[in-house]
This record gives sequence, C-alpha cells and structure tokens, in this order.
Amino acid sequence: PRSHFQARHFGLDLPSVVEARTNSAPYEEKRAAEDAMLCLERFCGEVVADMQRCLEQYDPETLEMCLVGHLFPSYSHFFKQIKDRNAEMAQQLVYHHISFLRGPPNRPTEDPFGFLPIILNFIMDVSRGTRSTSEFGF
Repeated sequence: PRSHFQARHFGLDLPSVVEARTNSAPYEEKRAAEDAMLCLERFCGEVVADMQRCLEQYDPETLEMCLVGHLFPSYSHFFKQIKDRNAEMAQQLVYHHISFLRGPPNRPTEDPFGFLPIILNFIMDVSRGTRSTSEFGF
C-alpha cells in the first residue's frame, strides 16, 4: 500500500498494521502482561495505603496484628511478583511507597506509637530480598 511506501520513505520502519490486525496474538499477550503488572501495582499500592491508614488509626496491639497478620504478607507477596517480572519498576515502586508512607514534608504521617520505621525497614528488606514471602507462609 501507498502508506507503507510513504512511511519507509520518511524512515519509519514499523510493522504493518494489516499484519498486526491479522496476527494479533503477540499484541494481546503483551497487553495481558501489562494489565497483570498494573493490577499487581494497584494491589501493592492498596496495601501501602492500608499500612498508612492503620498506622494513623489503630492502637499498638491492633496495628501489630494487622501488619504481621495481613499487610506484611500481602505486600511481600505482591512485591515479589512485580520484582520477578520487572525489577526496575519494583525499585521505583519502593521509593514511591516509602515517600507515600512518610507523607509530605508539611504534613508527615502521624506515627503515635513509632511503627513507621518498622514499616519502612520492612519495605526496604523486601525490596533487597532479605525478607521473603516464605516467612509468611506463601
């Protein structure tokens, strides 16, 4: 087709749209993988948001049970899956999660019982691989 000739004339050596329409399997697989990563990122983000909410709202005993019984295992599980698929993205998420948990400089996260450093250390340990999902029964 004429558009192929024009594209090549201007230095665009891209795959054919017609071929892509007739053989869409590679594109569907790529999209499915991207959707899976997006879901894992959202799950991980929800766990981090729950960590912050619990940190600000719960008493020490409830907070500890929530962290150890639910949030730490969930974060570890989701983060491992992200890291296995894309280590660079996982590292970016760690810095985003830590920044989110600390809060903005003008309104840092309330930490009445001193659990924030424990949570931040946990996230860093998971990102370095010194904590694993097997510690939580996964």
